[in-house]
Amino acid sequence: MNIRTTVKADWHELIKIYNHAVDEKYCTADTTHVTLEDKSDWLNQHSESSYPIFIIEKNEQAAGWCSLSPY
Repeated sequence: MNIRTTVKADWHELIKIYNHAVDEKYCTADTTHVTLEDKSDWLNQHSESSYPIFIIEKNEQAAGWCSLSPY
């Protein structure tokens, strides 16, 4: 297992994992799938030095993620 900060190329995988949570009805208040466009402002507010998003890789595939926020 590897944990690292995300790069823009990971964003599609993050959205895929997020939408899985929407389908399973946990960890999100969203009730419908989101798109990369829907979350682009939120994603752009995160960087390695300011509120990073971490991705967890298992067997070189995204298995989960978490993020920091100012709240």
